[in-house]
Amino acid sequence: HQIEADGILMNMVVERMLLTRDSLAEARTMFGEVIEIYENMIPRTSQFGRAKMQQKSIFEYAPGSKGANAYLSFCKEYLQKGGVILECMQSTIAG
Repeated sequence: HQIEADGILMNMVVERMLLTRDSLAEARTMFGEVIEIYENMIPRTSQFGRAKMQQKSIFEYAPGSKGANAYLSFCKEYLQKGGVILECMQSTIAG
């Protein structure tokens, strides 16, 4: 069986950390010519853990947070590049 992927979305990103920059550079070196590496990245933020503890999505728990906005930006990028979003997410992205 083969796995197909539309691209690589970097997550748990702390932009000021050298490890993040190194990981991104290595991903681009290893996969950049083979698969899309999305420009938008998902930051590491405590809001995700809090949302999980409340059994809510980041959009329900903290809709205006840095993490929620990052996912929305990624979704818009993904759609612009021809991706398809699940129907249940369409209203969140449009909002």
